[in-house]
Amino acid sequence: MRISLFFILVLSLAACQNYDQPVIRPVINATIVPSPTPEIILPKGIPAGEPVLYNNLEVTMLKTEVTGSYETEYGFRREPSAGTELLWVQVKLKNTGVDAQVLPNPEHFSLLYGENEIKPSYGHRVDFPDYPTSAESLYPGAILTAWLRFDIPISSNLQPKVFVFLPESYQYLFRPSSSVYPWANHPAFTWQCLP
Repeated sequence: MRISLFFILVLSLAACQNYDQPVIRPVINATIVPSPTPEIILPKGIPAGEPVLYNNLEVTMLKTEVTGSYETEYGFRREPSAGTELLWVQVKLKNTGVDAQVLPNPEHFSLLYGENEIKPSYGHRVDFPDYPTSAESLYPGAILTAWLRFDIPISSNLQPKVFVFLPESYQYLFRPSSSVYPWANHPAFTWQCLP
Protein backbone atom coordinates (compact mmCIF):
# COMPACT_ATOMS: atom_id res chain seq x y z
CA MET A 1 0.00 0.00 0.00
CA ARG A 2 2.82 2.40 0.81
CA ILE A 3 4.48 1.68 -2.51
CA SER A 4 1.31 2.39 -4.47
CA LEU A 5 0.77 5.59 -2.46
CA PHE A 6 4.31 6.62 -3.31
CA PHE A 7 3.74 6.08 -7.06
CA ILE A 8 0.48 8.04 -6.91
CA LEU A 9 2.32 10.92 -5.26
CA VAL A 10 5.10 10.89 -7.89
CA LEU A 11 2.59 10.77 -10.73
CA SER A 12 0.55 13.64 -9.31
CA LEU A 13 3.68 15.79 -8.93
CA ALA A 14 4.63 15.06 -12.51
CA ALA A 15 1.10 16.00 -13.63
CA CYS A 16 1.33 19.32 -11.78
CA GLN A 17 4.49 20.39 -13.56
CA ASN A 18 3.99 23.45 -15.79
CA TYR A 19 4.86 22.52 -19.37
CA ASP A 20 4.08 25.99 -20.71
CA GLN A 21 7.42 27.38 -19.58
CA PRO A 22 10.15 27.26 -22.18
CA VAL A 23 12.99 24.90 -21.60
CA ILE A 24 16.27 26.76 -21.48
CA ARG A 25 19.11 24.94 -23.15
CA PRO A 26 22.63 26.31 -23.41
CA VAL A 27 23.63 27.33 -26.92
CA ILE A 28 26.95 25.92 -27.98
CA ASN A 29 28.43 27.82 -30.87
CA ALA A 30 31.28 25.51 -31.71
CA THR A 31 32.93 25.84 -35.06
CA ILE A 32 34.77 22.78 -36.21
CA VAL A 33 37.97 23.84 -37.89
CA PRO A 34 39.34 21.09 -40.07
CA SER A 35 42.99 20.44 -39.52
CA PRO A 36 44.96 21.22 -42.65
CA THR A 37 46.14 18.26 -44.67
CA PRO A 38 49.91 18.25 -44.49
CA GLU A 39 51.39 19.11 -47.84
CA ILE A 40 53.74 16.46 -49.14
CA ILE A 41 56.94 18.11 -50.26
CA LEU A 42 59.19 15.94 -52.34
CA PRO A 43 62.90 16.18 -51.68
CA LYS A 44 64.59 18.46 -54.17
CA GLY A 45 67.16 15.92 -55.29
CA ILE A 46 70.47 16.45 -56.97
CA PRO A 47 70.80 16.85 -60.74
CA ALA A 48 71.27 13.81 -62.97
CA GLY A 49 74.91 12.84 -63.36
CA GLU A 50 75.97 13.74 -59.82
CA PRO A 51 77.06 10.73 -57.73
CA VAL A 52 76.43 9.86 -54.11
CA LEU A 53 78.70 7.62 -52.05
CA TYR A 54 77.45 5.06 -49.54
CA ASN A 55 79.76 2.47 -47.95
CA ASN A 56 82.24 2.60 -50.87
CA LEU A 57 79.46 2.23 -53.43
CA GLU A 58 79.17 5.24 -55.72
CA VAL A 59 75.67 5.52 -57.22
CA THR A 60 74.72 7.92 -60.00
CA MET A 61 71.45 8.46 -61.83
CA LEU A 62 72.65 9.21 -65.35
CA LYS A 63 69.43 9.97 -67.24
CA THR A 64 65.75 9.14 -67.70
CA GLU A 65 63.62 8.28 -70.73
CA VAL A 66 59.87 7.93 -71.20
CA THR A 67 58.58 5.41 -73.74
CA GLY A 68 55.43 3.59 -74.71
CA SER A 69 56.03 0.14 -76.11
CA TYR A 70 59.53 -1.27 -76.40
CA GLU A 71 61.25 -4.10 -78.20
CA THR A 72 62.56 -6.85 -75.96
CA GLU A 73 65.84 -8.61 -76.50
CA TYR A 74 63.75 -11.68 -77.32
CA GLY A 75 62.40 -10.08 -80.50
CA PHE A 76 58.86 -9.00 -79.61
CA ARG A 77 57.27 -5.70 -78.53
CA ARG A 78 55.87 -5.12 -75.06
CA GLU A 79 53.07 -2.61 -74.49
CA PRO A 80 52.53 -0.82 -71.20
CA SER A 81 49.24 -1.38 -69.36
CA ALA A 82 46.34 0.88 -70.36
CA GLY A 83 46.76 4.40 -68.97
CA THR A 84 50.47 3.96 -68.22
CA GLU A 85 53.77 4.74 -69.84
CA LEU A 86 57.27 3.57 -69.05
CA LEU A 87 59.89 5.68 -67.33
CA TRP A 88 63.39 4.25 -67.68
CA VAL A 89 66.16 5.33 -65.32
CA GLN A 90 69.81 4.68 -66.18
CA VAL A 91 72.02 4.18 -63.14
CA LYS A 92 75.75 3.73 -62.73
CA LEU A 93 77.26 1.95 -59.74
CA LYS A 94 80.97 1.92 -58.99
CA ASN A 95 82.85 0.05 -56.26
CA THR A 96 85.31 2.56 -54.78
CA GLY A 97 86.46 0.24 -51.98
CA VAL A 98 89.01 -2.57 -51.70
CA ASP A 99 86.50 -5.40 -51.22
CA ALA A 100 83.73 -6.76 -53.43
CA GLN A 101 80.40 -4.95 -53.00
CA VAL A 102 77.03 -6.71 -53.06
CA LEU A 103 74.72 -4.75 -55.33
CA PRO A 104 71.48 -3.38 -53.85
CA ASN A 105 68.30 -5.18 -54.86
CA PRO A 106 66.02 -3.34 -57.32
CA GLU A 107 63.61 -2.78 -54.39
CA HIS A 108 66.18 -0.37 -52.93
CA PHE A 109 65.26 2.08 -55.70
CA SER A 110 62.00 4.02 -55.96
CA LEU A 111 60.30 6.64 -58.07
CA LEU A 112 58.30 9.28 -56.19
CA TYR A 113 55.64 11.64 -57.49
CA GLY A 114 52.93 13.29 -55.39
CA GLU A 115 52.30 10.86 -52.53
CA ASN A 116 53.06 7.85 -54.71
CA GLU A 117 56.04 5.55 -54.53
CA ILE A 118 56.64 3.14 -57.39
CA LYS A 119 59.09 0.25 -57.41
CA PRO A 120 60.88 -0.91 -60.56
CA SER A 121 59.38 -3.54 -62.85
CA TYR A 122 61.04 -6.20 -64.91
CA GLY A 123 61.83 -5.06 -68.44
CA HIS A 124 64.39 -6.17 -71.03
CA ARG A 125 64.80 -3.58 -73.79
CA VAL A 126 66.96 -4.73 -76.63
CA ASP A 127 70.49 -3.24 -76.34
CA PHE A 128 69.74 -1.76 -72.89
CA PRO A 129 71.30 -3.64 -69.93
CA ASP A 130 68.59 -4.40 -67.37
CA TYR A 131 69.51 -3.73 -63.73
CA PRO A 132 67.48 -6.55 -62.13
CA THR A 133 69.35 -9.17 -64.16
CA SER A 134 72.80 -7.63 -63.74
CA ALA A 135 75.63 -9.06 -61.66
CA GLU A 136 75.09 -9.61 -57.94
CA SER A 137 78.34 -7.94 -56.86
CA LEU A 138 81.03 -5.56 -58.06
CA TYR A 139 84.76 -6.07 -57.63
CA PRO A 140 86.95 -3.14 -56.52
CA GLY A 141 87.06 -0.51 -59.24
CA ALA A 142 84.32 -2.22 -61.29
CA ILE A 143 81.48 -0.19 -62.82
CA LEU A 144 77.95 -1.30 -63.73
CA THR A 145 75.67 0.81 -65.93
CA ALA A 146 72.11 -0.48 -66.31
CA TRP A 147 68.44 0.55 -66.60
CA LEU A 148 65.48 0.36 -64.22
CA ARG A 149 61.91 0.41 -65.55
CA PHE A 150 59.01 2.14 -63.76
CA ASP A 151 55.38 1.87 -64.92
CA ILE A 152 53.85 5.28 -64.29
CA PRO A 153 50.35 6.64 -64.92
CA ILE A 154 50.19 8.92 -67.95
CA SER A 155 48.49 11.50 -65.69
CA SER A 156 51.69 11.77 -63.63
CA ASN A 157 53.48 13.63 -66.43
CA LEU A 158 52.46 16.98 -64.92
CA GLN A 159 54.02 16.20 -61.55
CA PRO A 160 57.68 16.41 -60.59
CA LYS A 161 59.34 13.05 -60.12
CA VAL A 162 62.22 12.04 -57.89
CA PHE A 163 64.41 8.95 -58.24
CA VAL A 164 65.49 7.52 -54.89
CA PHE A 165 68.23 5.15 -53.76
CA LEU A 166 67.42 3.61 -50.36
CA PRO A 167 70.51 1.63 -49.31
CA GLU A 168 69.05 0.36 -46.03
CA SER A 169 65.31 0.13 -46.61
CA TYR A 170 62.68 -0.64 -49.22
CA GLN A 171 60.29 2.26 -48.67
CA TYR A 172 60.61 6.01 -48.69
CA LEU A 173 58.65 7.56 -45.82
CA PHE A 174 56.76 10.69 -46.89
CA ARG A 175 55.96 11.67 -43.32
CA PRO A 176 58.38 11.59 -40.40
CA SER A 177 57.89 8.52 -38.25
CA SER A 178 58.33 8.10 -34.55
CA SER A 179 61.84 7.28 -33.39
CA VAL A 180 60.32 4.02 -32.16
CA TYR A 181 60.61 2.88 -35.79
CA PRO A 182 64.34 2.75 -36.56
CA TRP A 183 63.83 2.48 -40.33
CA ALA A 184 62.58 6.08 -40.31
CA ASN A 185 66.16 7.26 -39.96
CA HIS A 186 67.66 5.32 -42.85
CA PRO A 187 69.41 7.32 -45.55
CA ALA A 188 67.72 8.18 -48.82
CA PHE A 189 69.55 9.69 -51.79
CA THR A 190 67.48 11.52 -54.37
CA TRP A 191 67.83 12.83 -57.92
CA GLN A 192 65.62 15.13 -59.95
CA CYS A 193 63.94 13.27 -62.81
CA LEU A 194 63.66 14.92 -66.18
CA PRO A 195 61.37 14.77 -68.07
